[in-house]
Amino acid sequence: MMLFGANRVKIKKEIEEEKVKFFVDFFKSKKPNEFIINLMKELIGERHFLLVIDTKLSYNKLKESAENEINELTGRLDEQAISYRKVTTKSDSIRNALGLPMNFGKEDKIKNYVIGVVVPPEDYNKIIDILIKHNALCYILSETVNAEEALEQFDKINGDTDELNDMFGSYIFVDSYFSHVNIITEKSKSTLIEEILQKHSQEK
Repeated sequence: MMLFGANRVKIKKEIEEEKVKFFVDFFKSKKPNEFIINLMKELIGERHFLLVIDTKLSYNKLKESAENEINELTGRLDEQAISYRKVTTKSDSIRNALGLPMNFGKEDKIKNYVIGVVVPPEDYNKIIDILIKHNALCYILSETVNAEEALEQFDKINGDTDELNDMFGSYIFVDSYFSHVNIITEKSKSTLIEEILQKHSQEK
């Protein structure tokens, strides 16, 4: 494991077979919202990406909290005329958050909600507040995959984030609650990503 970055932004790098993982902590940043916005803009560039909000990855323990979170999110998307797909799933009361099992109640099953949105470069500014307020997974689309195909695939697998991770191979997880970002990528792209991270970690 390698560690680099300035005092206020810490970055860890791990190499596992064909994948490289970056773990970015920016909770000490003087301007955390500005940091994550600028970082994501450079990582994504002028490409479309699939934005996924899964209440299973949030830290809301109560059913009502998850429903309120997703209703607030879909209401904001509707207001801005951004198309999305929504699926409802059920999972065990023990969830996996950042690799750790967490028990969220005595019920055998918990209702979860997953929202999928394909974001073109021109709509990036419309979803900035979502990246700031919600835990989110981001999958950058290749030039051979259009928005409709990506959403159809999202529907086909019922918004399963584990399947999406395997399907895309590379992805970004933004943890808005703990000011943390995980980036999993192929080795061939890791040098460029590391350069971008080093650039943004040099906060004054």
